[in-house]
Amino acid sequence: MLGLMGFVEALGNLALFIFVAIDVGAIYQAVASIADRRKWPPPGRLVDVGGHRLHLLEVGTGGPTVILEAGGGAWSLEWCRVQAEVAKFTRTVSYDRAGYGWSDAGLKNPTSRQVSEELHALLEKAEIAGPYILVGRSLGGLHMRMFAHLYPQEVAGVVLVDASHEDENRRILPQLRAAGERNLNRLGWLRLLAPIGLIRFAGWWEILPKLGTIEKLPAQRQDAARAGIFRSLYCSTLYSEYRHFDESADQVRAAGSLRDLPLAVLTAANHLDPADYRQDFPIEASRRIWLELQAELAALSSDSHQSVLPDCGNYVSLERPEAVVAAIRSVYLKARKRVGR
Repeated sequence: MLGLMGFVEALGNLALFIFVAIDVGAIYQAVASIADRRKWPPPGRLVDVGGHRLHLLEVGTGGPTVILEAGGGAWSLEWCRVQAEVAKFTRTVSYDRAGYGWSDAGLKNPTSRQVSEELHALLEKAEIAGPYILVGRSLGGLHMRMFAHLYPQEVAGVVLVDASHEDENRRILPQLRAAGERNLNRLGWLRLLAPIGLIRFAGWWEILPKLGTIEKLPAQRQDAARAGIFRSLYCSTLYSEYRHFDESADQVRAAGSLRDLPLAVLTAANHLDPADYRQDFPIEASRRIWLELQAELAALSSDSHQSVLPDCGNYVSLERPEAVVAAIRSVYLKARKRVGR
């Protein structure tokens, strides 16, 4: 009986320790998050879109206006190398989807349709009228195609930057699909750890692998990017986006083509980084499938051009910003003729 009482007492002490550790971690996360917001205030403005605010950064003048949509797990910072250059010849807008960067939490089901509708509401509230040239990288490419479908009269051109394809989950190799499912499961756990500060603690001490491609950003932006990844919302937002990928894909598949819109497709030849996979992973076969999917994106419009970028990974916006700027400029020149400017 005494032994059992000792065991129960030990369990009680362990439970108390866990609860205290969780409370301390939550306080640490809350205090550090407040400090982050003070140290790295939003570079743009926060716009209320009905119960929550989205961060929007507007640079440049003229039109058509270029809208920059980041990839999954990324936000307006990803466009820092591109936006300043494009702003030299027209107005540009980058923004943070709900839950990322400087934006509040928002969408419960962040499908391409919902993201597009919220972006449209943001542009209306911010009084930024079309016509728009839509630029989307990776998952952002799906969102931009949906926006073009929902608001065709407001869109003058599209640039897809190593964009996701609605059929990629159906056609990728089983090994890659399994790796994606494992990563999604890991994110499911990480989103529970973020509010108690463990992601922040592990990230600063480099215990945890990088959750983003921070080192590709300019040095003066990297700490702000880390702060964005350490937000309590980050992992849960990323998890939710990719949980809804197939639903987004169904929506975009039903949307159909881009008709005769000026379209530029940039494709990263090294979309998959071999360092992220085991040595026996079929990288080359996966690359061939990716190139096939990208060629199909280029066929979405009767007025399109595709460029395959050698020695470039998925973060084209950071690795080859000059290629993105050139693609935007080419679509911009066509769009100006299209809208009579």
